[in-house]
Amino acid sequence: MEGPAPEKNTAPRTLWMYVREGLAAAHKRRPVSFYMLLSVPVVLVLGARLFEYRQQPQRFLAVLTLLLLFFLVISAQAVRDFFAITRNHLHERRAAYLETLGDRTFINELGQRVKKNGNHDSAE
Repeated sequence: MEGPAPEKNTAPRTLWMYVREGLAAAHKRRPVSFYMLLSVPVVLVLGARLFEYRQQPQRFLAVLTLLLLFFLVISAQAVRDFFAITRNHLHERRAAYLETLGDRTFINELGQRVKKNGNHDSAE
């Protein structure tokens, strides 16, 4: 003997619920480099204070080293992303070729249709 079915939440969804869901879904898709790119302006603004440390060579060197290290990490990530995107592009391009012009049955069918349409056009 089963009890009553649990009631579903029938309250209307608010705009904020949709926005939260969308942001969560977008967050899952975004690569790390996206967040690094967003952090560049913040680091540049913070690095603008670098010239205040001209009288303190150790502090100037420490801040400059941190800035250069940050941009080195971003550059390395950008190169990794470039190669990953290139690799994916080449893989998908090859897969598209193999599904069309690389497929023998597709080529045969295409040839038959060209011959059929070629004969149809010459008859007119």
